[in-house]
Amino acid sequence: MIHVVTVENRAVYARELAQMFTQRAAFFIERLGWPLTCGPDGGEQDGHDDAEAIYFLVLDGAGEVCASCRARPFAGGDLMNGVAGVSAAASGRSWELSRIMLTPADQPWPPQVRPGELRLAVLEEAVERGVERVVG
Repeated sequence: MIHVVTVENRAVYARELAQMFTQRAAFFIERLGWPLTCGPDGGEQDGHDDAEAIYFLVLDGAGEVCASCRARPFAGGDLMNGVAGVSAAASGRSWELSRIMLTPADQPWPPQVRPGELRLAVLEEAVERGVERVVG
């Protein structure tokens, strides 16, 4: 099942968010070698994990996080530490989609959720909130 986590309901998902941040450290830092830092709790978070961040969590039947991503308002500028740029014309009703983390290869997807469904959930929520463009 896919859960949408906002600033309003984060307290309900505290355990799942902690699990996601730990998974992000393992995936982005350890596996991909991105030059990011971990917090004292061992999870990877950055300045975009703020009150405006919206998390999409795919939970398996046991309630464990098996995929996730982050979306947040985007006003144009550099992405990926300046590796890619997006025109300010993309600002306004735009979201930046990042930290997309799919299930590791050694762990199968829950039968009821596929990677495309995670992307579709992001698009459905974006439309619901009046977003016109998703960049990433």
